[in-house]
Amino acid sequence: MSKTVDAALVHRFGDAPVYGTYELPPPKEGQVQVKVIASGLSQLAKARANGTHYSCGRMTLPVVPGVDGVGTLPDGKTVFFTAFKSKAGPFAEYVNVSLEDTVELPANADPIHVAALANAGMASWLALSRRRNHAVPPNAKPFNVFILGVTGMSGRLGVQVARLLGASRIVGAGRNKAVLDELLKVGPGNGGVDDIVCLGDGDDKVKEAVTRLAADTDVILDFLWGAPAKVCMEAILKARKTDEKLLEWVQIGAMAGAELALPAPWLRAQNFFICGSGLGPQSNEVMHKHLSDLIVHLAEKSLSLPVNAVPLKDCEAGWNADKGDGRLVFVL
Repeated sequence: MSKTVDAALVHRFGDAPVYGTYELPPPKEGQVQVKVIASGLSQLAKARANGTHYSCGRMTLPVVPGVDGVGTLPDGKTVFFTAFKSKAGPFAEYVNVSLEDTVELPANADPIHVAALANAGMASWLALSRRRNHAVPPNAKPFNVFILGVTGMSGRLGVQVARLLGASRIVGAGRNKAVLDELLKVGPGNGGVDDIVCLGDGDDKVKEAVTRLAADTDVILDFLWGAPAKVCMEAILKARKTDEKLLEWVQIGAMAGAELALPAPWLRAQNFFICGSGLGPQSNEVMHKHLSDLIVHLAEKSLSLPVNAVPLKDCEAGWNADKGDGRLVFVL
């Protein structure tokens, strides 16, 4: 039997959701109905709500946004869940999800903290923990990371994830000079970076800085793609001291553009590997393992960023007021 639930509803792609009600059908076989505690407004959630994400082809309006969150199962367990495969998202009182897409939270976990940051943390966690020839600490060899788009929430959390997984040197690139300066000021031992590149300085200065600071990079976490990626890619490839050393470029986001034309010789002249990291290619077993590992660190607050909690009933105002200074999370 269906249930009338309060929810945030998108009636037109590109518009902010409005608070209302909709009929939630009973869970299907293999699903469980979760009572939602909190759900974060990630870039993925925004893209799906805007109708611009590659997974939106089968979505019909009105849409209940959201892709993951924290809630309670009928048996009382508190879990983190993903609703990527569900027709309706978790910006609602209840959501139906596959039982296999839930991970029980440790007793010391703050549900709002986990709901706010798990999606942002998984972006870098998957990219780094599944990279080629990677071993986890304490067996990991030190490696150097270049984060393109470091000033966003996922990029800033990526600094902490990279350090946790064994990165010895991190260079961050972005346009927000204030955030870049703060990441440099706090230092490598406190969630900061070793060096910065300001993408607003113009292509020539960006190439010079990348050549000087990131030539020995082992892995790039790219949240931007588009023109900034091409500028940085060219600078790094030309500055490499050896053609044999593996360079892994992990494409995670496309905040600067979804397309990038590359000269073919760039892919052949060096040991250069480009791959994507996202939800699509991951098996349930892989996602469950890495989510479980990540959530342990979120529970311990060894991975942490500012969180802005907003009641779901204020979803429209909260959505429009989100300035990216802290992860916005809707709470019920």
